[in-house]
Amino acid sequence: MKTKIIFSLFLLLFIPVLFISCEQVKNLATVTVTYDVPRIPFTYTPANTKTGEEILCTEQVNLNIDSLLNVYLPGGELDVTTFSKFTITIDEPDTANFNWLQSARAVVSQDAGFTTTEEVGRVDSIAPDAKTIVLTMNNDNIRPLLGTQGFYFRVYGTLNGPVPYEWLQMYIDAQLKLNIQPL
Repeated sequence: MKTKIIFSLFLLLFIPVLFISCEQVKNLATVTVTYDVPRIPFTYTPANTKTGEEILCTEQVNLNIDSLLNVYLPGGELDVTTFSKFTITIDEPDTANFNWLQSARAVVSQDAGFTTTEEVGRVDSIAPDAKTIVLTMNNDNIRPLLGTQGFYFRVYGTLNGPVPYEWLQMYIDAQLKLNIQPL
C-alpha cells in the first residue's frame, strides 16, 4: 500500500515535467543581470561645423564576459544583451549646457572601424538648459556585436548652431541588461 502511494506521488510530480520543454526549462533558469558600465569621461573639442551631425566621442568598453558568467551562472552563456540606460552629462565648464545640440544618438560596434553598427538609443528633443541628456533605448540585442573583450560605441550629435565653447568635459553613464542562460 505504501509503495502505491509513493508511486502515485511520483507520477503526480513527474507528469508535469513531461509537458515542460527543454526551452521552457532553459528560460526558467535564465538569470537577468544589470551591469553598470564604468563611467566614461571624454573631452569634446568642437570642429568648425555650425550645423549637421558630427561625432562627439568614440570609446571602447572593456567587458570581461567570462568573469560575469562565472559570477552569475558558471557554465552559462550570454544571450540577449541590451542597453537599459545611457546618459551624457556636461561636467565642465560649470556654466555649459546643451543649448548647441539638437539631437544625439549612440551606436555600438564590435570593432574600432565601426564596419557593422547597431543604434542603441537616441534623443530627439533636448532642453536648451539641460546639463544631462537621457537617450531613449531601442532595446535591440547587441550580443552579436560584443567581442571577446567588449565593444566600441560612438555618440553622434546633430548641432543646431555653433558650439559656444572651446572644449567640453563630459561623461557617459550607461547600464547593460544581460540575460545569461545555462548551457
